[in-house]
Amino acid sequence: MRNLIFILFVSINFNLKSQDLFLQDISICPGDSVQISFPSGDFSSYTNFTWLFEGQYFSNDSSISIFTEGIYELQLYDNDTLFSQFELNYFDSSVPELNFVDTTICEWDNLLLEFSLSNYESYFDFEWFGPGGFYSTDTITEFSTTGMYTIEINGCESLLDSFNLNVTPNDTLDFTFNDSLICEGDTIIIEFPSGDFSNYDDFTWYFNNDTLEMQSDSSIIITSPGEYSLHLNGCPYLSDNFYVNFYEFSLLMSDSELNIDSTINICLEEDPVLITPFDDYSHLWYLDGIPLDTDIYNENTLSISEILDVININQIYSYKVEIDFQCDIIASNNSVNLSVVECECGLDMPNIFTPDGNQVNDYFKPFNNYEGEFVDPENLCMSTDFHMEIFNQWGKHIISIDSDDELPYWDGKNNNGKIMNSGVYFYRITYRVNIHNIPDQKEKTGYFYLYK
Repeated sequence: MRNLIFILFVSINFNLKSQDLFLQDISICPGDSVQISFPSGDFSSYTNFTWLFEGQYFSNDSSISIFTEGIYELQLYDNDTLFSQFELNYFDSSVPELNFVDTTICEWDNLLLEFSLSNYESYFDFEWFGPGGFYSTDTITEFSTTGMYTIEINGCESLLDSFNLNVTPNDTLDFTFNDSLICEGDTIIIEFPSGDFSNYDDFTWYFNNDTLEMQSDSSIIITSPGEYSLHLNGCPYLSDNFYVNFYEFSLLMSDSELNIDSTINICLEEDPVLITPFDDYSHLWYLDGIPLDTDIYNENTLSISEILDVININQIYSYKVEIDFQCDIIASNNSVNLSVVECECGLDMPNIFTPDGNQVNDYFKPFNNYEGEFVDPENLCMSTDFHMEIFNQWGKHIISIDSDDELPYWDGKNNNGKIMNSGVYFYRITYRVNIHNIPDQKEKTGYFYLYK
């Protein structure tokens, strides 16, 4: 039997005021004893006292040693009686379950173990010890080094348990697969990755998360699109997935901000280019359903500036492409409707002018609305050889104007200097453009109103 002079785990406060007497309940380990002293304080008005146990006389000593569970009472008396009771109990003797097992982890991994004594009254603390001076008292402890680890649990009795941790070095090659494309009805074989994977217990191929049967050489045969993966169970666990799809693609513009789902109007100066994502295969381009010359246009890009000899400016064309993937010829899943506009090199014409001498809109003259980089409106695209003809609404020729490399203009008069009447007039302008890979001879026609 252990004789405890003071209590380690339950605090008893005997520092009391005069005429106050209060004793706290006590818990001890079975087989232990505890020494209880007469409480401090001013009890001089009481001449006698008695200790009772379960209502029966126990002792008249100023301090008592107790070890039996039950109700204890201290009575102080003289003219009146002052008393207080406390209960002595044994700690709950429940024993924590210790079943730590030997464990193997991979290098760079760690083992986390959680242990707590919060539900066990008769055990007060624990300590972990391990290789290399390892020590921990944490509720959740991390282990990462090979060796034996021991836990010591302290309380009414001491407990020990241990386990061995084995850390397997990671000297295995990793592996990756690339996504693949196939034609409908085609077959591809995916080989098991090369390298030393002998330390792995087993491996499994999956297709769309379902187990996939493999060949005798551990390869798989693929005939359908979907998600495929290989999983190696061992140290470390390895896996990689890849996707197999049928050849499918969209025809795009080199400027990804352009909306290919609607008609695109774009400046020729922006160098519009149609593009596909496959540059290793032969392409067949179509313009409004008519194939372009495959000896010239067979790459994954089609620059509009290279086909200006077969298209008209300001006209919408539908572009489509087919790619010869060797296993099959696949068409793009969309077409692109595109109209090329001469922005910097184009001429915009007014639809009305008033030759009344007020210096406002007195001349019928081309202009340019291009909002891009500044250009001299009098020298658009280095254009030259301007020739403008004016006709009345019945087609009668009124005047011809040659202005060389200056923009032509009309003051509303005929060849004889007579001002023409108000009405509708037609124009035709021809000029030569000396930059860009576009037809060098241009023509623009239209009508306008003359008001006086």
